[in-house]
Amino acid sequence: MAAVLSERADAARRRRVRTSAIVWSLVAAFFYVGFMVLIVVRGSK
Repeated sequence: MAAVLSERADAARRRRVRTSAIVWSLVAAFFYVGFMVLIVVRGSK
């Protein structure tokens, strides 16, 4: 019984970690692309 609960908790934790990793990578990618756009726009003036 305890092993089943542990496996469920483990799976939920892995899911949360994966979701937060995806979210943080998207945030980083948006910052990266935003700075690149900013550099191109300011460089073209």
